[in-house]
Amino acid sequence: EPERVCYGALFYDYMLRERGKGPRCSGLSGPARQAPLSEEDQARALAELRNARRFYYTCLGSAQYKPDAPSHDQGPERPSMPLCEGMEVIVSEEDEASLHERKQAGAGAAAARRGRA
Repeated sequence: EPERVCYGALFYDYMLRERGKGPRCSGLSGPARQAPLSEEDQARALAELRNARRFYYTCLGSAQYKPDAPSHDQGPERPSMPLCEGMEVIVSEEDEASLHERKQAGAGAAAARRGRA
């Protein structure tokens, strides 16, 4: 199915992703008239939530997205994340290993800053 655009509020979460469903639009929705999402845009969006066990995504404005993926086309990264032009809000729960790595990186950067002071 071709990409669509949503003008209004677009909602997506981990439960829709697990069921192979695409985002839900509350507003005006229609076929996207601009170029499809680039692989770079998709990689950026997927990287944001790659380690998230649970996430809630909202875009207020305009969002380009792929609707529900056919069941035979589902994989770990299907359906893909929307591309938001407006206010994007993402709330996620990372897995413990990823969270630990981030804390370690932050502690290392803080120690480096203290060493320079």
